[in-house]
Amino acid sequence: MPTAEVFSEHMRKMRVHRDDQIVCYSYMGLVEAARVSWMLRYFGASNVRIMDGGFHKWNQEKRSTPIVGAFMPGQGLSEQGDYGFEVVDENKKIKDVDQVHHIAYYLANKATDWQIIDTRPESLFLAKGPGDRPGHRQGHIMGSVNIPFQKFIDAKTGCLK
Repeated sequence: MPTAEVFSEHMRKMRVHRDDQIVCYSYMGLVEAARVSWMLRYFGASNVRIMDGGFHKWNQEKRSTPIVGAFMPGQGLSEQGDYGFEVVDENKKIKDVDQVHHIAYYLANKATDWQIIDTRPESLFLAKGPGDRPGHRQGHIMGSVNIPFQKFIDAKTGCLK
């Protein structure tokens, strides 16, 4: 995760303002789009959406996809605007590994004011095989719950349900 300063610098280069209407998408409409939309909200973007089905669905519906040649970041967009991206809610600030150890200790002792969510396949979470990621560490952080991303993917289209 970048610092707010680095994030703001990159948004300025692409001319993406905090108050823009932003639609995020990826080919299959899941991981990358979800992560970038979360990151934008984390740093204070106020109007962020994820395109249902992503670019894959857009193409399946035979929607227009003009190719206009080489593109430079920020091309055609206004330089004027608010690039002051910053962490807007300190309670949602990313935790470092020591803080996660602390939270896991309290969860193991029945604390209810935190939750750690593991989005990996259930087989990795339960240490019952390699799942779809051979070589990834099995098991889970004490007190965490498993909500695998696979539950939200339509098997037929590969898109978010």
